[in-house]
Amino acid sequence: MKKRVLLFSSLAAAALVLSACNDYVGKEKSHPLYVKAAKEKSAGEYKEAARCYEEFLLICPKSSRTHHELGNLYSDNLNDPLRAVYHYRKWMEMNPDDKTNYEDVRLLAETAQKNLFKKQGFRGSQAGGGRTAETQRSAGPGSEQPEAG
Repeated sequence: MKKRVLLFSSLAAAALVLSACNDYVGKEKSHPLYVKAAKEKSAGEYKEAARCYEEFLLICPKSSRTHHELGNLYSDNLNDPLRAVYHYRKWMEMNPDDKTNYEDVRLLAETAQKNLFKKQGFRGSQAGGGRTAETQRSAGPGSEQPEAG
């Protein structure tokens, strides 16, 4: 009997957690974590805002609005283009038919990706081990880097 009660309790808790997200998709602004994240962002506490938004995504992973907010935070305020690209792409994955915003978010993701390459020291094409044609020429003949692998 105790096993049945425990099993039922576990299933009920799991169902509650899984359905909790649907309660907030489109109504994120009513959740305390989302509200706190927005306040932290307004106060310039960007790391704490990102932490709160990330925690909210654990509760409601289907919130494309939160992915968009995180993309903006990581791109504009936290100098973390890798995470920005991830969250912008998650937004795009969740909103493929959004004719109004899709192209804007795609451009944000593209800009964040370019910033990621810059941050990692890539300029131009990744060909030649991330070196530009100019640096390859200035290195002289026979100075090619071996292929990775």
